[in-house]
Amino acid sequence: MTKLVFEYQKNRVRRWLERQGVEIYYPTPTEKTIFRGCLKDMPCLFPELFAHEQGLRLIFLYKQGDQEQDAVCWKDVTMDGRGTLYAIGIARGALQYPEYLKLLFLHELAHIAVPCERGTHSADYCRYLDEMIAVFNAATGSQLVNDYDENGKRQD
Repeated sequence: MTKLVFEYQKNRVRRWLERQGVEIYYPTPTEKTIFRGCLKDMPCLFPELFAHEQGLRLIFLYKQGDQEQDAVCWKDVTMDGRGTLYAIGIARGALQYPEYLKLLFLHELAHIAVPCERGTHSADYCRYLDEMIAVFNAATGSQLVNDYDENGKRQD
């Protein structure tokens, strides 16, 4: 895929999100540095979720405001036959907690690989997220832990 095609798809997803009423927040230089630092390893560790024709096209920040969730995975099913494009949004407040930000991002990235009904997490999804966390921890020295059990229930 060429950079031009990727940029076109990224901008298309951004416009689609804005039509859905999502208010995208443009980070300050400091926030951008934190964001990039936390997520820099992801494309190398999980290239299949970034590089294929129907993968992640946009990572954005949003002001939490009325949103209950700290992160969200948006799915744009194209009408032009070009497939499904994804965007992951992270609440701006998550930047204050880098390890939590990494876990949030992995959690949402796993939704691209193992789609679930909105608000649910299947056993397959939980296993896949566990595998992603293990790969990430081994490569980066992090000690992230899945916050969902094998039945898709959030652990407190």
